Amino acid sequence: MSVPFRIRSWSETWSRAQSRGFGWVSIVLILAGFLALLTTNGLSIWASNALTEQYLAVQHSRDVRRALDLTERSIVDAVAAERGFLLVGSANYRQAEAEARHEIMVYFGEVRALLLDDPELLRRLDDTRPLIDESMGITQQVVRDMEAGRFNQALAVLRSSRSTQVLSELEARFDAIDHILMGRLDEGRRAAERARQINLWFSSLASVLIVLVAALAIFQFSRSFQAIRQAHSELDDANRDLERRVDARTQDLVVAQAEVERSRDRAEAMLREVNHRVGNSLQLVSSFITLQGRTIRDTAALEAFRATQARIEAVSRVHRQLYTSDNMGRVELDSYLTGLVDELRQSLCPGERACSLTVEAEPLTTSTDRTVAVGVLVAELVTNAVKYAYPDGSGEIRVRLVRDGDNRARLTVEDDGVGVGEGAASPKGTGLGKTIIAAMARDLRTEVAYVYGPVGLSASLVFDL
Repeated sequence: MSVPFRIRSWSETWSRAQSRGFGWVSIVLILAGFLALLTTNGLSIWASNALTEQYLAVQHSRDVRRALDLTERSIVDAVAAERGFLLVGSANYRQAEAEARHEIMVYFGEVRALLLDDPELLRRLDDTRPLIDESMGITQQVVRDMEAGRFNQALAVLRSSRSTQVLSELEARFDAIDHILMGRLDEGRRAAERARQINLWFSSLASVLIVLVAALAIFQFSRSFQAIRQAHSELDDANRDLERRVDARTQDLVVAQAEVERSRDRAEAMLREVNHRVGNSLQLVSSFITLQGRTIRDTAALEAFRATQARIEAVSRVHRQLYTSDNMGRVELDSYLTGLVDELRQSLCPGERACSLTVEAEPLTTSTDRTVAVGVLVAELVTNAVKYAYPDGSGEIRVRLVRDGDNRARLTVEDDGVGVGEGAASPKGTGLGKTIIAAMARDLRTEVAYVYGPVGLSASLVFDL
């Protein structure tokens, strides 16, 4: 027979509870356990939110750093393609440079989109945009000069230190953004760890009370603790994944560096072979001129042939010396001038027309372009001295090269010939030699100073090494 349901009064309910050992102490324990449960749940939610925010911050930081790395790698790829196009002239490098510039803007846009809610880092990122534009402007200028056939101008732009300075400053600014992100991540990790420690302490305290009042509180605490451990495990997994990505990126950079070095070695070998072939070709042309000159009986025509041969020898010797040099961008002027004068002696002073050509040169180096200009100048000045200084015989012609201050040199070609005294007529000629001398002096950004006298003539110029 079922017992009918009826509502009991408060006093009756309290009496029944007391009879079962449920008193004020139990109420206090229940309330304490309930409060502990509420506190534990609150702290668990707080810690879980902190860990979730930290996880999201890690994800965001990883995305920003990945986009920054891709932007920086694209800039390096554009510069490498530009230099490859300059050295090889292949359309593949031109296409690679255009693709790299496009990728720079894509990845830069990704970084900017990720930092829209971060005014400080967005401002720092926007400050790098002028440097990126300047770097790409330098790259495009080199490519345009190469496409227009202005190799020397392209090479001059490439040799300027501004491109390297821009890349270094870009790397420094990207590193600064990365440093700020890592600092924030470290601060977030510390905050998450503090939250975890506080939650663990309160959970332990609450577990003692919850064990005394109800298994449900223990179960709830266990679930909260498992959630915290799961969030912490996910954070650890994210950190390990980030470390793996960093290691993989480092390996990629090592491989890329090795490939750049191999490409550089191949380019140097090709350039060395080109110099060898150009030097041989010019030497062959010089030999043809020598053979042709043997059939010429006209004195003026023969002198013109010898002057042309001297100019070709000046350029040919630069390429032959570059072929045997370890430094493809610099030429040793002392050895170059010594060999050039020896060749001029053989071509300008054959047979009975013996002349004394001497060289006094300090060990100085300069670029290939300046070497060509110096060599052509010496060839012209020595040719003029051979033709006009000693009309009745032969004499000494001296070539001197000395240092003249920091990174400057003085070149002098002098003789002890007839000179130009009062009433003496100037030597006659076509004027081509003077035009060539003036053009070479302009290339060296200097002028040739002539000192005339009753005995001897001295021509000198000061130029930057």
